[in-house]
Amino acid sequence: MRTILITSTKRLAGKSTVGLGLCMWARKKGEKVGYFKPLGDRVVRKDERMYDHDAHLFKEVLGLSESEEKMSIAHDYKGLLRDTSEHPKDYVGELRKRFEELSGGKDLMVVEGAHSLACGAYLGLSAPEIVKHVGGMVLVVATGSSEEVVDRVAMAKAYLNHVGAPMLGVVVNKATEQQISRENTMLVKLFGDIGVEFFGFLPERKSLSRITPRDIVEVLEAEILAGDKGLDTLLERVVVGAMGFEAAMKRLRTIPGNAIITGGDRTDLQLGALETSSRCLILTGGIFPAPTVLREAEQRGVPVLLVPYDTFSAAERIEKITPRIRPEETSKIEEIERLVLEFVELDRLWGVSS
Repeated sequence: MRTILITSTKRLAGKSTVGLGLCMWARKKGEKVGYFKPLGDRVVRKDERMYDHDAHLFKEVLGLSESEEKMSIAHDYKGLLRDTSEHPKDYVGELRKRFEELSGGKDLMVVEGAHSLACGAYLGLSAPEIVKHVGGMVLVVATGSSEEVVDRVAMAKAYLNHVGAPMLGVVVNKATEQQISRENTMLVKLFGDIGVEFFGFLPERKSLSRITPRDIVEVLEAEILAGDKGLDTLLERVVVGAMGFEAAMKRLRTIPGNAIITGGDRTDLQLGALETSSRCLILTGGIFPAPTVLREAEQRGVPVLLVPYDTFSAAERIEKITPRIRPEETSKIEEIERLVLEFVELDRLWGVSS
């Protein structure tokens, strides 16, 4: 059995994207795949259940039989540290036990690390330590400028060597056109100089890195007043409409595909936004909009969301939302599969990991 632990050089680098693409490719080869995310960090609470969003994604897309709850041993790392200081527990033992349960009968186990290479180190559950406990190799997903990528991968390599965890190699995700076309040779050489296998660039895709009105609904617990057909529309930028009508309209016309945050009593601005390319109205202050706004938004398929926050609190919370890929978003799933298949040297990665 192959075990590949996927970690990253920083948050939101795309571990799940690479892992899911790899699993779909392996499954089509006839391999039985499994998934494990020891430290869940994208918590979903639903019907008195608690599990990691990525565990749900992998379970549904890959048709895994294990429950999402089984795929993580913890979901709140800060709480874990607090509990450990009061009631020490053998988390490494729990890790090994859970891995054995999940990996039975599998040809490939993809283990996804938490949001950073070092997360979990205090409890012996950092990415390289997990590999030491359960076996396998570490695949690093890197993103950023070329110089940032090289430095962070070199640091990751040094840390892995220090812990004694074998490094499989690196995939650069969200790569720019310049990195792919002009800096390819340089990066391959630099990785080679430090003994790191390079398996490819994944170009950035807006469809995988933009939030949708549905994301806003879930995170801000918004009430959908109209336009539910547009909940999965990609949003290019969120604009705060705390300004005069003319100034706001001038700004909205220069930002296609925007969402606007404004008070529920700003009927003029709401109707004006609907005349532009606005894709979502986010209304604050607990004030319902005029019926004319709801009728116009419904006709245009533009979601109108009522959130329980003031304008700036809503903007702050939306700024922190990370894009989530859902099992039902088949176009995104297919895009991930195509990208990984086209741009990652999967056959070579498979050979090195054996």
